[in-house]
Amino acid sequence: MTKDIEAIYQKILNDIVTLKIHPGTRLKEVEISERFHVSRTPMRDVFKKLESDKLLVIYSQSGSYVTKIDLSGISDIMYLRFVTECEVMRDVMDKMTPHDIEVLRHLISSSKEVLTADGGERDQKVAASFFEIDNSFHHYIFDKDGKSAVLDLLNTSFPYFSRYRFLTFYRDETEISALLNVHNEIVDCLEKKDMPHLEMIIKEHNYSGLNGIEKVKERHPDYFI
Repeated sequence: MTKDIEAIYQKILNDIVTLKIHPGTRLKEVEISERFHVSRTPMRDVFKKLESDKLLVIYSQSGSYVTKIDLSGISDIMYLRFVTECEVMRDVMDKMTPHDIEVLRHLISSSKEVLTADGGERDQKVAASFFEIDNSFHHYIFDKDGKSAVLDLLNTSFPYFSRYRFLTFYRDETEISALLNVHNEIVDCLEKKDMPHLEMIIKEHNYSGLNGIEKVKERHPDYFI
């Protein structure tokens, strides 16, 4: 892909991951081409890339549709992320400074302010804010260990998992507050250099979304297979 077409791909990818484009939505090459003022030929490459990302399914007769969320296989990616995060946390623990701890706690405080958001499309707006802050929280830790490229690789290799992560923030304030408490516990463990407890907390953090996804499915059944 050229740089311009890559930018279009990234824009559509982000819109799908952050549910600005809902699961099940039909995407038309001609409309997307007109939107970005490009020919349909490069858009076919974009669609094929989204198909390989498992975010689009292309039917020769009926068109291209954003895939609905399939929870099968999600636990395998969670395990990969869990193992990776544990190793990074283990490595980074002795590198954390008081300033680093302060930065992480500030990110958590920023998350709490998001809970006051309201207005139309509240689910999507709140989820987008939490998703961005959550990514910043984990990126800061990985970057401190010089492993930010590893986290980027995990995220870009499994964009359908990123969409799942985004959807886990479509939850009520009590459940989201519980997620923030997990972040607080992660920082506490880093500060105290308590790796055994931190490993337990990381596991809880990774799997809490899957454990609570049923309530999200009840509210948005059309998003899932």
